[in-house]
Amino acid sequence: MKTVQTLQSFLSELSNSDIIAICAAFVSLLALGITIWQGLLTRRHNILSVKPFIDFERHVSQKGNILFIIRNNGIGTAIITSATIENHGHSREFKPESLGEFAKNYPISWAGGHITHIDPPTALSSGASFSMIEIEQIENNEDFKNTIRLLRDSTIHIEYECMYGKKHKAFSTCA
Repeated sequence: MKTVQTLQSFLSELSNSDIIAICAAFVSLLALGITIWQGLLTRRHNILSVKPFIDFERHVSQKGNILFIIRNNGIGTAIITSATIENHGHSREFKPESLGEFAKNYPISWAGGHITHIDPPTALSSGASFSMIEIEQIENNEDFKNTIRLLRDSTIHIEYECMYGKKHKAFSTCA
């Protein structure tokens, strides 16, 4: 009861201009809080609106052509920071000779294919794609089967980030 009396005596001593000043300060602090909250929501929206999404495509033709494509199906640019290929627990940086090193463990007689070297950091804009592996015209049926086996046993790991620096990972088998 004493606190109520103290509050009443404090309020009775305030002039109209003091009350207006307190209300103005309260409204200002409320507006500042809402502005900060709106800024955080806008930043979160901006981060989501430029989020990249790395996806993989595989094409195998009846003529023995094999194509493995990386595509950015997201809205923003993907900055590829790392690309590796793994086969039976052994991992290598994704370079032109990487698949050939793994092919030594398979009975394959083709000379190899075209492997695109990714030199991080590499930017991949929204909707853009490029072929990572191209193997053309494997005419021998046994070589074709062993190549498919090699690609099924191999996994590509891509680490990338968006323009805001958020890190993402994508991986897929090659076949």
